[in-house]
Amino acid sequence: MAWLILLAAALVDIAMAVALKYAEGWTRFWPSVAGLVFANGAIVLLTIALRQLPVGTAFAIFTGVGAAGIALTGMVTFGDSASPLRLLLIDNYRLHRRPEMDGRSKIAQPRNVRGKSGKVRSMKTVLFLKSALATLAVAPLLLSMPVQAQTPSPAVLAAVADKTRPEKDTQQDAIRRPSELIAFANIKPGDVVMDVWPGGGYWSRVFSTLVGPKGKVYAYVPAEITGFKSDPLALAKAISTEPGHGNVEAISYPAAEQPQSDMFNKVDVVWTFENYHDLYDSFMKGADVNAFNQAVFKRLKPGGYYIIVDHAAVAGTGLKHTEDLHRIDLATVKAEVQKAGFVLDGESSVLAIPGDDHQLKVFDPAVRGKTDRFVLRFKKPSR
Repeated sequence: MAWLILLAAALVDIAMAVALKYAEGWTRFWPSVAGLVFANGAIVLLTIALRQLPVGTAFAIFTGVGAAGIALTGMVTFGDSASPLRLLLIDNYRLHRRPEMDGRSKIAQPRNVRGKSGKVRSMKTVLFLKSALATLAVAPLLLSMPVQAQTPSPAVLAAVADKTRPEKDTQQDAIRRPSELIAFANIKPGDVVMDVWPGGGYWSRVFSTLVGPKGKVYAYVPAEITGFKSDPLALAKAISTEPGHGNVEAISYPAAEQPQSDMFNKVDVVWTFENYHDLYDSFMKGADVNAFNQAVFKRLKPGGYYIIVDHAAVAGTGLKHTEDLHRIDLATVKAEVQKAGFVLDGESSVLAIPGDDHQLKVFDPAVRGKTDRFVLRFKKPSR
């Protein structure tokens, strides 16, 4: 019975981790409560099991099953990385959490080693210290590794492979990586998507095909740019006249305008590709970007995503190069969007270019189409 109680404690520990993930930093009430309940439940069950089991054996099994279960749940449910380095560290931890076997075991006890000071240390202690040092050494690397885009679904792949897409769009696929980015954005059939600054309609067309007749695509053109010679609003309106894209609706209003209450919580994903920095440029006539982010927050459904892809500037330069180089500091974007109430939910390096030193204008022939671009996924906390 004690072994079953120990297994139950490990399973409750896994449930605690899942609940805390859904708690989104204590911003969701019931998942937060569930996390606390599961945490206490795991401790209570472990305590009961320890009445009959050796503490070293029980705790090692508890942590081993819990760590493996949480890691597997993260990879299957939340899209956590399954990189060889990450799996190696999990296995490394598992191996060195083994307790020394008691006298009833047929396995030999770990031998002891003598340190320079003359003190005798068990081999278990030496292995644990080595494991801890190795983990500390690679921890910064793991923390700096961005979350990668999920594997594209068949629906996403079909939308990108749609034979009706214009050639001018498909020619851009190699440098835009639509399948990976859309999968990362979690856009699916039936969704309502807002494509901010749609330009020639590259993304609006793919979104339209993907969300299908039960979904909707708003091609949003800021009122501040409707006077451009290219007539962005007319281009957006033309998309809906194309076969198969009747679910696209062109809309336009000032960037900082707040939606009416009947438009709150209506959109699944808001998307802006290489245009967030433009909100600060002079042709935007001083638009309030903070207000724009607040409007996006209001329009999104709880749990909805705000996707920002843009050209990276030199770290620490903030908004200095939005107009001359058309680049923006990654940290600045994160701070601004989180200020509006969003939670940073993921990053992807799919468009990262390490060779770009962030010094050239994005239209410079030396880097055009080869700039280092960051990909951010923000989430509106669920109720």
